[in-house]
Amino acid sequence: MREVLPDFDQDRVYTSDLKKIFNWYNNLQEHGLITLGAEVASEEVSSEVKS
Repeated sequence: MREVLPDFDQDRVYTSDLKKIFNWYNNLQEHGLITLGAEVASEEVSSEVKS
């Protein structure tokens, strides 16, 4: 988690909280609400806009 969230405080976040986050993400992905291609494309567009 520290790679993704640099301000991650391990003392304040329980393992059960992390499990809920991962389950939520997996459910969104299962129902087609998250696609990796769309994330990459939006990152490319935002980087082009900044340039």
